Amino acid sequence: RNILMNFVFRALLTVTVLSLPVNAAHSADFSGTATVIDGDTFVVAGKRVHLYGIDAFEEGQTCQWRNKTVNCGHLSATGLMDLTAGAHVKCTPVSENKDGSIVAKCSTGDIDLSLNMVHTGWAFVDRKVTKNYIAVEAKSRAKGRAMWSGSFEKPWVWRAKHAHAAN
Repeated sequence: RNILMNFVFRALLTVTVLSLPVNAAHSADFSGTATVIDGDTFVVAGKRVHLYGIDAFEEGQTCQWRNKTVNCGHLSATGLMDLTAGAHVKCTPVSENKDGSIVAKCSTGDIDLSLNMVHTGWAFVDRKVTKNYIAVEAKSRAKGRAMWSGSFEKPWVWRAKHAHAAN
């Protein structure tokens, strides 16, 4: 009987521990004004946040747009700045990246920032994480919004090439 109770106790303890957030300090919603770092990352309430479900161009990443070479990373960041300028940003943590940044679903009022970055054509859906914004991305692409009206390398391909070149 003691062996059975010990087993049940350990099983319940394991389930309880596994159901806890990755980092309890990041589990509560937080909000404030945002300082944009790039097209999918900003700092709000002193926390570095990566927007859930999207991947945007990196700073310094160029693409062909309107018949010229432009810094799409900068344009993507500017798109996020437009969405957050003067706004109160509210974030709900989802997980934590290896670098310690918080992956979160964030909004300004009723505007989902990830969805809007995909809608405006300055971010891609991160299909490894979500399928939620795929229809929005398809519509943005069909309408030729922002990056979809030019030619580019997807951010994850660009990062892989530049990480390899740096090594």
